[in-house]
Amino acid sequence: MIRVRYQATQIIWECKNYRDLKSDDFSQITYYLTKETGYFGVLCFRGESTKHYFEHVKRISSEKNALVLLISDRDLQVFLRQAKNGKLKEDHIQELYDRTVRSIG
Repeated sequence: MIRVRYQATQIIWECKNYRDLKSDDFSQITYYLTKETGYFGVLCFRGESTKHYFEHVKRISSEKNALVLLISDRDLQVFLRQAKNGKLKEDHIQELYDRTVRSIG
């Protein structure tokens, strides 16, 4: 789905080792969302998603027809716990995707 919907031949990852994102962080990942790589990126950070962050994601979606998925420390812990327990599921990542699409829609 990501490959088709966002023409993503690659998934761009931007990882921030701090809690509070700034507009520059969204500008930086947007810079890498191109026709060559596709229009899907993941922005990892230590804090929690806020309405303000989703406003940036909505702007990116409107301007570039792209999607930036926000992943927090807590989300990464869920993924690691699932992997460690051998219970890899797509439920959590799907929930993050659905929440993002609803928040910017």
